[in-house]
Amino acid sequence: METRDLRDAAGDLVVDTDVCIVGTGPAGIAVALEVARSGARVVLLEGGGRSREPDTQALYDLESVGHPWGVEGAERRVRVLGGSSTAWSGRCATFSPMELRARSWIPESGWPLSPDALAPHLERAAKLLGLGPLFDEDPDAAWDRFGVSPPTPRLDPGRLRTRLWQFSRNGEGGYVDAARDLIPRLDVHRKVNVYLHANVTRVLSSEGGRVTGVRAASLGGPQLWVRAPRVVLACGGLENARLLLASDDRRPEGLGNGHDLVGRYLQEHPSPVLGTFAPRDAERVLDRLGHYWLDGSGGRHVYAVGVGLPARVQERLGLPSAVAYVNAELREDAAWLSLRRLARADLGPSERAKEAWNVVRRPRELLGAVLRRARHRPEILPVRRLSMVCNPEPIPSPESRVTLARRRDALGVPLLRVDWRIDSRGRDASLAMLDALERELPRLGLPRLTPSDWTQDRADWRAAFVDHAHPMGTTRMASSPRRGVVDVDGQVHDVPGLFVAGASVFPTGGTAHPTLMIAALASRLGAHLRALVEAEVTPQVKPNERVAHVA
Repeated sequence: METRDLRDAAGDLVVDTDVCIVGTGPAGIAVALEVARSGARVVLLEGGGRSREPDTQALYDLESVGHPWGVEGAERRVRVLGGSSTAWSGRCATFSPMELRARSWIPESGWPLSPDALAPHLERAAKLLGLGPLFDEDPDAAWDRFGVSPPTPRLDPGRLRTRLWQFSRNGEGGYVDAARDLIPRLDVHRKVNVYLHANVTRVLSSEGGRVTGVRAASLGGPQLWVRAPRVVLACGGLENARLLLASDDRRPEGLGNGHDLVGRYLQEHPSPVLGTFAPRDAERVLDRLGHYWLDGSGGRHVYAVGVGLPARVQERLGLPSAVAYVNAELREDAAWLSLRRLARADLGPSERAKEAWNVVRRPRELLGAVLRRARHRPEILPVRRLSMVCNPEPIPSPESRVTLARRRDALGVPLLRVDWRIDSRGRDASLAMLDALERELPRLGLPRLTPSDWTQDRADWRAAFVDHAHPMGTTRMASSPRRGVVDVDGQVHDVPGLFVAGASVFPTGGTAHPTLMIAALASRLGAHLRALVEAEVTPQVKPNERVAHVA
């Protein structure tokens, strides 16, 4: 693999390749790792560099005209090598079988892929992200693997079900970062080339509608034309749609948008706080609804336990799915945190003395942490706030959408106009979750929640529903071009050779943090492209890669 910076080129460039992938986040890298195994020539384009740059980040500016979206969007969508994996929380989960099903009470629901078709790709994605066993079929089977007794009393299955999340790990105590942990795996492939500061401004297609490549540019520098018979857009739930909408002068509606579906069905994971617990109750709450360890040959995996609405409750009440988990905001003066900070080499004498004193004066806290570790459980640290967060499944709506604004970015590409709509059924699912918790927590021997104000005054509920930086659905997958933008293999229905990877292809958004599902679908797409290349279904552009200066 070779990495080049477009800003350093002496002039404009033309590159011929077999597969061009736009974006170096988990989706783009998952595709690249699969395709590269075929020996094909692969070009990866990244709009940013190796670190955040204000002028590059500004290319993400947008206009929000619906429910407030992305107040910090430019910071949470990162235009840098590794993409969103450089700024994520590491939390992963799969969609439940119910969330993949067509449900009569949820419009436009139903994935054209079965759980069985996704299963092998989920396993590959889990390894890519440094995850342990997924426990999808039976979350309660996890207790034996955790090495602990199942908590009692058990959940009433008529009210709540166990929901598991786990956290990505890279073997060094951090979350998997595509730039640091995944892209180096491409080093063994000599035909892979990565271009930094190569911001794609247009997807190119022939008169007959087939993709022919992309055009990219650096800020104030050279341009790059990549000629390829296969192009994969893997640049995020908003940018994928933006490029399609901005990419066809012959059709004002954009590329692959013959049925006016590109940009529609924008979904987000709103994350309202249902209520809070008193900080003094943290140990009782987190002992059951906290973190668990699983040790294996691959190292230690960390899981978080939460709850979800059972499928039959959703169906009976006509509600979308909903899950809830405890969010603990730690006190900075926790003794265990001071102990960790003392291990750092960059602490000065005064800082070291302060942290040491903080450890010495809290012996009971340290003893409790040691005892929990002896029981094979993570320590519970003092908290300043302990809240129950809900993730209700978003309802797909064609009126929730992104379109092109009149304003343009520094490269001349129209900015996005985001009109995010939220449905009151998300509120209703969240309130159903709160009702179930208020009934179950006392029975489980746990303290009661103090409900958030919005749950008592339904007129003000929308302000509590903020986006989670998980844009989905804007290039949705469907078996018919009248219902979606891409087919089951991720190819844009009306543009042969053009594929899309990422959460923008999700027909429904489910309740899971999306990275695991993104990586699974991208792995599946990569395997599909590898098969196409190996079978030479489409002709090669050239027998050898050629880089040429454009006069």
